[in-house]
Amino acid sequence: MRDPSHVSLIAKPLPAHKGYVTSVAVDPGGRLAATGSGDGTIRLWRIGRSGALTAAAQTLVKSDNTVHAVAFDREGRFLASGSEDGAVRLWDYSGGERLTPVGSPLTGHTSYVFTLAFSPDRRILASGGDEGVIRLWNLTDPSQPAMLGQPLAGHRSSVGSVAFSADGTTLVSGSADDTFRVWNVPRRALIGHTAGVNTLGFTRDGRTLASGGGNGLVRLWSFSDPAHPMAVGKPLDTGGDTVNAVEFSPDGRLLASAHQDRSIRLWDVRDVSHVVPYGKPLSGHTGAVYSISFSPDGRMLASSSADSTARLWDLTTPGRPAALGKPITGHAGAVHSVAFDRTGRVLATAGEDTTLRLWDVADPAGVVPLTQPQVADTNGLWQVTFSPDGRTVATAGADNIARLWDITDPRRPTSRALGGYVSGVWSVGFSSDGRMLASGTFGGLLHLWDVADPRRPRPIGSPLSGHIGGIGWVAYRPNSRQLLTAGTDSTIQVWDLDVERSIARICAATGRTLTPRLWSTYVSSLPYKAPCGGQ
Repeated sequence: MRDPSHVSLIAKPLPAHKGYVTSVAVDPGGRLAATGSGDGTIRLWRIGRSGALTAAAQTLVKSDNTVHAVAFDREGRFLASGSEDGAVRLWDYSGGERLTPVGSPLTGHTSYVFTLAFSPDRRILASGGDEGVIRLWNLTDPSQPAMLGQPLAGHRSSVGSVAFSADGTTLVSGSADDTFRVWNVPRRALIGHTAGVNTLGFTRDGRTLASGGGNGLVRLWSFSDPAHPMAVGKPLDTGGDTVNAVEFSPDGRLLASAHQDRSIRLWDVRDVSHVVPYGKPLSGHTGAVYSISFSPDGRMLASSSADSTARLWDLTTPGRPAALGKPITGHAGAVHSVAFDRTGRVLATAGEDTTLRLWDVADPAGVVPLTQPQVADTNGLWQVTFSPDGRTVATAGADNIARLWDITDPRRPTSRALGGYVSGVWSVGFSSDGRMLASGTFGGLLHLWDVADPRRPRPIGSPLSGHIGGIGWVAYRPNSRQLLTAGTDSTIQVWDLDVERSIARICAATGRTLTPRLWSTYVSSLPYKAPCGGQ
């Protein structure tokens, strides 16, 4: 359209479909157009130099369902389609004019899908439809797409259009409720895994995060700018087996990873952009390795396994690690978690047999129990962690209970149950100052607790949701108000617990204050108070 004031028809209308045409999209190269129709087909069209259209070779007859939406990505590789049956489908057209299905249909919508949009980097697909919500999809691996976070709800009628801003941080939606909404998409989810994320670990300075998951990859993330974390370097290929745990050494020079294949691997991470294996994998466990923990001085590593044991490893010379003493036995089932206290003299283990056990490891060659096994629940313990001062232990229990254990005298621990959960507790973690505890559940809820006085723990607000699926790990970024959670939905969610900073970000995103009129519409039960510094 060279002159917008003089628009003319280039060619005669084409008999494109046997039903009405519902949607049209043009690929980024301007060479192909796609149309969707009430006849259940998608058709591709060549766009000539003059702008005239000619039918491409392929017509896709998918079903009897109307195709309401089609959209090309900006890289010129994928086409997405949305239809009357609520499914979103991906097609690869990078080979030319032939569309090849990619993965399985994306299901989640309960009715018609009316609109689709790819983010500029093609890693997220947004879809909106008849039920009035917008869903986001993780396309990091298009062959294994996954739902990203909770649906965006707010519209009171069907969503007919969605579009991303050029930088991908804003999503705009239009609805039959006579409104459009602007959604902040500030990259609060770290997207890069293509299977469930099982584990997280920070360096002590909080500048680097490691994550591991079900696809056998370990990823590193830079938090040099905490507001905009980003992946660094290439994923570490550990051989393709599930990564169950990762942890940095206290000096940040080594990374350890624990694997389903019964091995523990060490990595030289002094240059995070070029990570290399450090020596050969540690072997000795006869079952999957579930958990690892460095001693505070970095000279020992503890591990726990499905083989019902924990082990200690000598890392005095990291290139030549060696087993210390005999395997630590006593649990009557898989040992799911292991952790050192701040002195390095006490080791905690928790396992399938429902018990918490404390061990004196001052002499690694002669490890002895400090107390009788502490029975915590009836369905097994998934994780154990020490508070920063070493006086409290938290455990995550499959029986919908987390517990705080007072181990001021490790030979006489006492416990206090934290309730209010509606599914098993999978993960627990203390903040750097020990005043807060986060816990994640199999049902995908994040619970926060005020544990400044561990004898009187208090829940902080209502449980938070954001993941689609369980939360297998929680990790506070050291010396900050950021909390990260790892989910089976293949994402890492970043939670900002600094209320003032969150308010400032919301005010900056909205660009204006909430007027008395809007206040009366949305929060009429409360007296008006101008937010964001308004009058």
